[in-house]
Amino acid sequence: MAARILVFAAILLASANTSPRLPDFQHRSLNSVSDEVVPLKEKEGGRGGNLKQKFLLEPSEGCGGGAKLYFLVVVHSAPSHFRERALIRETWGSVAALRGWQVKVVFMLGLAGEDSNEDMEQGEERNSVKSRSLHSFPRARQSHRAESVNWLVARESMIEGDIVQGNFTDNAGSQIAKHIMGYNWVHHQCPTPRFVLKTDDDIFVEIFHLFNFVSAVYGFSPGPSLVCDVIPAGTGPHRTNGQPNLVSLHRHLPKYCSGAAYLVTPTLITRLLEAADEVDSVAMDDVYMTGIVRQKLKVSPFYLNLRYTYQTEQADKWVRSRKRSPLPFIFVVPPSKDRSRWPSLVREMWQKTKEIQSDYSI
Repeated sequence: MAARILVFAAILLASANTSPRLPDFQHRSLNSVSDEVVPLKEKEGGRGGNLKQKFLLEPSEGCGGGAKLYFLVVVHSAPSHFRERALIRETWGSVAALRGWQVKVVFMLGLAGEDSNEDMEQGEERNSVKSRSLHSFPRARQSHRAESVNWLVARESMIEGDIVQGNFTDNAGSQIAKHIMGYNWVHHQCPTPRFVLKTDDDIFVEIFHLFNFVSAVYGFSPGPSLVCDVIPAGTGPHRTNGQPNLVSLHRHLPKYCSGAAYLVTPTLITRLLEAADEVDSVAMDDVYMTGIVRQKLKVSPFYLNLRYTYQTEQADKWVRSRKRSPLPFIFVVPPSKDRSRWPSLVREMWQKTKEIQSDYSI
């Protein structure tokens, strides 16, 4: 046990708060999907507004930021993804304030279990010392490995104070539950941010560029809005995380947002939660929430497609370029396979981003 604590302490990196200043912007309201926000009906049952939903772990400081919270970043993570969470805290997730506005990052996860996502991770995840020790148990003792992961997550939460954990097994079949949990936490515990940024734990976010764009376009009192990389109706996701991407499965799907990263206002989250109680679920949580449930509300997303790249070669080329121009993308999404260079690329993108953004500060 003591050895695990040492390994865990080594992978958790203390994040330094930074408060970069960006130029002032002229801002305006755009793409408010509705002028009327219907209050969420408080109810004890159902998929959406469950007041009695219990969280096993919550951030030690609650929501934070108050009326000056601009971005609440909700990162969907798996229990065993200690390194991914540490990398975010070390890099773009270390930004706590932007031009006087607060930024808060929280990680959403369930419990490790015998059939949890850890059993389906890529080989890279299993190559660390921690992972080899946790995956060395015979299948008959998977529960012991799950208990070890959950114990480590609890210690991580005590140290970092940024984890929301639900009482469900975190696996491929529980991603809608995680999505709903995140929405519920925002609705009941943190309804004040101007935007909620939902992202996965393997995405690079150019947080300065994001604030620049969103605050310039939407200002500081946005109406109900959904901003994302819109996947056309009848097509599958850009990446499938090793699962088959069958055209027949997506033929009848409405357009939806890439689950890698999207922006949504708390006022729209309220309406999505209520509508979710009336819509049958499907296998993919991003399709369900931002496609099927969104369509029921007759909400149209704002297209941010050109600000995403799913080709890490483009990001790598920018890192190696001598030009002092900002990263031309807001979101960099790695492929499902061959991520051996991803952690180092994230650090390189972050280092160059900080240097360039300091040139644009006042």
